[in-house]
Parts: sequence; C-alpha cells; structure tokens
Amino acid sequence: MPDEPWGPGGFPTTDWSLVDHAGDEGDVRRRGALDELLRRYYAALRAHLVIARRIDPHAADALLQSFIADKVLERNLIGAAEPAKGRFRGLLVAALDNYAANELRHRGTRKRAADRAVSLDPTDQNRWIIAKGVPPDRAFDNQEVMKTIRG
Repeated sequence: MPDEPWGPGGFPTTDWSLVDHAGDEGDVRRRGALDELLRRYYAALRAHLVIARRIDPHAADALLQSFIADKVLERNLIGAAEPAKGRFRGLLVAALDNYAANELRHRGTRKRAADRAVSLDPTDQNRWIIAKGVPPDRAFDNQEVMKTIRG
C-alpha cells in the first residue's frame, strides 16, 4: 500500500476522522470505516503477534480473527479511542496483547485440565491408569492393588 503514510513500527498513521466514524455505532459510514481500519491495521497487528509475541503465524491469524470479532466488532473497541487518551495503535496493541495473554492462558488451562482428566467411575480403571501415565507393566500391579483394597 505505497500510497498510505506509515508510522513507527509498521503501523499506519492514524486518521482520526476514520477512527471516529468506525467507533460511532450510529454513524452510517461506520461499516466502511471499520473495513478500512481493519484493512490498514491487520498486517501490523499480525506482525506484532508473530514478531514481538513470538506466536506461530497460523495461531496469530486465528487469534487476530477472534480479537477482531470479540473486541473490535462485538465490544466496539474503536469507540474507546480518543486522541486525548493517546495513540490509536497503542490502544490496539495493548488490547491485543491483553486478549492474546488471556486466550493463551485459557487454552493452556484447558489443555492441562484435559491432560489431568481422571474418571471417577470405578469400572473405568484402565482409563484412569492411562490418564495417570502408568506404564503397562505397572498397570497390572495397580489393578491388583485396587482389587485388594475393595476386598
């Protein structure tokens, strides 16, 4: 996009009138302004995730899509932007970093929870043994101990 002025760090220079239109839910130009802002900032936000946050490019794309849907579109993040509050790119990067940290933390929690899943059904001993990572040679011993405990 050679006809656009670019600011520091690969982010485009902020066009505050475009930001105002995109953030005003009652503005008839909102949809077009949002499309234009997303077109201008997408590559820089993706690069930030991949380079600064060291997130895999495919994961960065998925994360950025979720961020746009959840924060930009559903929660009108753009509506919070004001020149007096600071740089627009600062708002976007801070919101994206917070969103990425939360999403990656939740994904890690779900993954750890799945790894630790244990069946409470006493007839489901084999799944419990597999979930605990018990080697097959010890699995038999564990089953015998459980039989002895139950009587």
